[in-house]
Amino acid sequence: MDTTACEEHVYMAKLSEQAERYEEMVEFMEKVFDTEEHRGGTKPALRRVQERHRRSPCVVVDNIVD
Repeated sequence: MDTTACEEHVYMAKLSEQAERYEEMVEFMEKVFDTEEHRGGTKPALRRVQERHRRSPCVVVDNIVD
């Protein structure tokens, strides 16, 4: 996935969060992480995001993008 596609997925995840469509938000972020995982192991980062999602779905995108 190129940078443009990655940025588009992040944008769509933020938009989904604002619309309170959390399942779709997670799907978009998984697309980003699936690609990043193959590049060099961000599996711990994905695990942290999943843990945060369980606690509060509203903060997932903010924590990923920061």
